[in-house]
Amino acid sequence: MTYEFDEAIHLEGEPATAIFPERWTIGPGFAHGGYLMSVALAAAIAQTSHGDPVTMSAHFVRPGRVGPAEIPARLIKSGRSLSTVEADLISVAV
Repeated sequence: MTYEFDEAIHLEGEPATAIFPERWTIGPGFAHGGYLMSVALAAAIAQTSHGDPVTMSAHFVRPGRVGPAEIPARLIKSGRSLSTVEADLISVAV
C-alpha cells in the first residue's frame, strides 16, 4: 500500500529530482518547510546504508517554490553505526 505523502517525497535520478506540488504548500506557490525537509531527508537516506535518521537540521535561505527541483546529496562520513550526509534543495527555473 502506498500513501499520498510517500508518493509526494518520491525521488528519481542522480542527483535526485522532485517536483514540489501545490498540494503541500503554505500559500500560493510556496512549499511547506516540513515537506521540503522530508524530501531532503529522503535524498540523504538514499546515500547511506544506515536505517532511520537520528537527527536532521535545515537552513532555509529563501522560501521553497512549487515546481521542479534537484536535491544533490553527498555522503560526508560513514561509520559503523552513523553516517553524516549533506543535501541541498535547488529550484530549477521553469
